[in-house]
Order: sequence, then C-alpha cells, then structure tokens
Amino acid sequence: MSLSCFVSSNIGTLFFVLVIYHLARGEMMNNSFKNKNFLLYMIGGSVSTAGTVLTDFGIIFLAYNMTKSGQLTSYIGAVETMPYIFFGLIGGVVADWYIKRHLLIVMQLIRIPLLVLLIVFYYLHQINLMSLIAIVILLSMTGCFFNPAHRALLPKIVIEEERVTANSYYDIAIRATTIVGMFISGIILLFADIGIFFIIDLVTYIISLICLLLLNVNETKTNISKSIKKVKDDLLEFYSYLKTQLIIKQLFSVTFLIVFLNTWIFDIGFLLLLKESSDHVQSDYAFYKGLYSIFGIVVNLFIPLLFKKQSIETYLIGTLVWGAGFLLMSVWHDPVGIIISLFIISAGLILSSMTRAYLIQSEVSEPMHARAFSFNAVLLYIANTISYIVFGFLYNYVSISIIYLACSLLMIITAVLFFELFRRQKRQLLKP
Repeated sequence: MSLSCFVSSNIGTLFFVLVIYHLARGEMMNNSFKNKNFLLYMIGGSVSTAGTVLTDFGIIFLAYNMTKSGQLTSYIGAVETMPYIFFGLIGGVVADWYIKRHLLIVMQLIRIPLLVLLIVFYYLHQINLMSLIAIVILLSMTGCFFNPAHRALLPKIVIEEERVTANSYYDIAIRATTIVGMFISGIILLFADIGIFFIIDLVTYIISLICLLLLNVNETKTNISKSIKKVKDDLLEFYSYLKTQLIIKQLFSVTFLIVFLNTWIFDIGFLLLLKESSDHVQSDYAFYKGLYSIFGIVVNLFIPLLFKKQSIETYLIGTLVWGAGFLLMSVWHDPVGIIISLFIISAGLILSSMTRAYLIQSEVSEPMHARAFSFNAVLLYIANTISYIVFGFLYNYVSISIIYLACSLLMIITAVLFFELFRRQKRQLLKP
C-alpha cells in the first residue's frame, strides 16, 4: 500500500468517524447519555481499551521483528494470555469484594509505570525477549482485575432498559478511539518505529485514570471477610449458581469454541496472511484493523435499533455471520476481498460480543456480575492461549489459507449445531 493511499484512506476514516459522531450525538445525549458518570465511564474505558489494543499490536510487531518467526510470535501471544487463566477468576472475586472505582484506579496506577518502563527499555535498546515477556505478564495481571471490575461497574451507572444501547455506544467509543490511534500510529509507522504504540497506550491510561478520578458512583462497601478461603468459597458459590443457568452455560460453551477458532487467525494469522502479498505488512495490518473498527461503529449504530432485547439465538446468529466472514477471507484475500470479509466479520463478532455482555448483565444475579465477567474472560483467554499454541504449531505444516478455511467452516458448523441444540431444549421445556 502506497503512502498516499494509506494517508488518504485514513483521512477518510477520520472524517467518517466525525460524521458518525454527529449523527449519533442526538441519541447519545438522551436518557442515560445525559448521565455524566456514563460519559466518563465510556471515555475512560474506551481510550484505555483502545490503548491496550495498540500495545497488543506493538507487542506482536516487536516480537515478530525480534524472532522473525510466526511460531515464536504465536507463543509470545500465548504468554500474554496466561495470567488471565491463573488470575482471571480471582480478579472477579476481588472485584466483587471492593469498591470497583477504587480498584480500577489502583490498577491504572500500576499500569502507567509498567508502560513507562517498557518505553524506556525500548528506546534505550535494552529490550529483549525475557524483559518483554516479564512486562507483558505484569500488564496482563492488572487486566485480570481491571476488566471484570470495569464491566461490573456499568449496571451501577445505567438502568437495565438502557443497557443494550449503553453497551453498543460503549463499543462504538472503543472503536472510534482505536481508529484515531490507528490513524496516528499507522502514519508514523511509515516513518518511525513500533514504540509509538506504547506511547499512545501510556497517554490513554493517563486519560482513563483522570476519568476514573472524576467518576461519582454510589457503591456500597461489602463487609465480608477477605481471605484465600473466601476466594475459594465465592468461586464454588458461583460454580453452583452457574450449573442452574442453562442459557449462561450454553453461552460460555459456544464462546469458548468460537474464540479458539477466531483468535489466532485474526491476530497472528492475519499478519501472516498479509505477509504473503504486501510489501508494507505492519502499516497494512494497522490500516485493516482500523477499517475493521470503522465497520464496527456502523454495526453498533444499528444494534440498538434492531435489537431492543437480545437472546442466545441472537448470539448464535452473530457467530454464524462471524464465521462466514472468515470463510470468504480464506478464499478471497486480495484487498477488496479482505475489506468485504472484514465488514462481515465485524457484523458477526460485534453482534455476538454485545449480546454476550447483555446476557451476562441480565441473566446473572447482580452480586455475581464481576465473577461472571471474569469467568467469561478466563474462558476467552484459555481459548486464546490454546489457539496461539495449536495454530502457531500447525502453521509450520499447513498453509495459512487452509487454516483459515478449516477454522471458518468449524465456526459455522459450531453455530449451527448449538442453534439446533438450543431449539430442541427450548421445545422440550415448552412441552406440557
């Protein structure tokens, strides 16, 4: 992709975001969007998440530049997810114990110096694989506590009737800030280096911290014992509760399978797919990911209009569309094919992820929200880790196109099978 094409495309991206913002602004200022706390929550969470996404890109690029190996890069991606497997559930329990706003502030105060350390190491040329892995693990550990606490805070800010819209616009905000970050970093990548990703992330964490400090939410401090035994008891309580929740059990099951099939091909695999046909792999990767975020904004604008309430069927429809997008990309991966595929993928993935958040918020008892979100996150990161390891290994023996084709077909088959399973169970429940 030439510099002129990249610049003009991203300027168009930025203009498009501004147009969408003005079109959506009237709705956003109504009801819950007049709520200063929600706006602070949305701004702080979206810029922080977008910054984390950019750092993830930077880590992928840096690891690949250091190793020149798709397999080793995949394994470093797996290392990044492992803390969520070991500490994810604990993070959810801890988030249910403490005032969530305070916990979020502490996590950002830990993240900021870690990013500073990574930036200093990088620009002093002191970064190596071991130091990169150590910082990545520590950053991931903060996410184990930050992510469930942040998601569990939303129901305390927005009433249930407005949560579909709130979740949708929160996702729009994440993607809009990601696009702006991509616009800046994508241009600079053509002239500078990967360190810009980490610098942008540092700025986003500082903005997020300021928003959290300004947030005013009434949270009740829980007067419960806090111990390792209590962690175990709370997790067992949630496990017992989960066994009685058919919809949530099915949601978690299909999520694990779909995310396992998606993670590697959309992160490392996508980079390797572009490597086969592009002379500017890193800038093209940033461009396409930014374009994907634009498509996500468009999809999110329509979700509140089309789905006032969401169900497990909505989630499965999303996964079916999601898989169809990857199927198209597996057989048509020139620029036009990739762009069309990304639009289809964004429609399915975003519908599924928004429905998953809504179902957890509406189907799970509020005192267990953080544990439910952390359990969901642990499943996602176990799926991510296995995906990085399995497909990173298979890439040595199977072409990237074949891996894409197999994963997309399995995603579609999984969605169809779970849809039929749920339909039969629903029919059984309706029998007299």
